[in-house]
Amino acid sequence: MDKPITFNEWLGTQGNMVLLHANCCRIAYEAGQQSQQAKVEELQTLYTQQGINMLKLQKRVDAALKLIESWNEIAFDKTTHWTEGYEEGCYHCAAQLEQALKGEG
Repeated sequence: MDKPITFNEWLGTQGNMVLLHANCCRIAYEAGQQSQQAKVEELQTLYTQQGINMLKLQKRVDAALKLIESWNEIAFDKTTHWTEGYEEGCYHCAAQLEQALKGEG
């Protein structure tokens, strides 16, 4: 029986083609790893941006709720609080609410 040889010894007997193939496999593996890392980083960026967008939208909703709460505190006596009349007051409230939800004002 022949004496056992190590992998490196065997590889040395195979010539340049095996080394070339092994190098190609390593390059392909590293490229795949880089591609996956780029995807991970992109998803992390998107996740962070979604969190920022969610906070901005929550601020708008909070502003709208604050407006609604302030309106609930008013006794809607159109002669005292709404000199332009109840209907005009409703339009005014709707406009304020729309601005709050759009993030304006």
